[in-house]
Amino acid sequence: MVDSSKLDDEGQMLTTPEHMDSGFITILSTFGYPGLQVEIDGVYKCIKPVHNTLVVNLGTIFSRITDYK
Repeated sequence: MVDSSKLDDEGQMLTTPEHMDSGFITILSTFGYPGLQVEIDGVYKCIKPVHNTLVVNLGTIFSRITDYK
């Protein structure tokens, strides 16, 4: 177990396993930190964190409604 009180900003990381967002739409902020990845045409690509921007992800429900694969 890592003592989080001894980590600096670069030593902290939040991770999640590969997944698809199940909802209609997901709105994310990178809070200026790198690491967010999205799958585009079967390839995972890093999203560049841009100040004052949001990442909009269309989920599986949106894909089903529009029949987009």
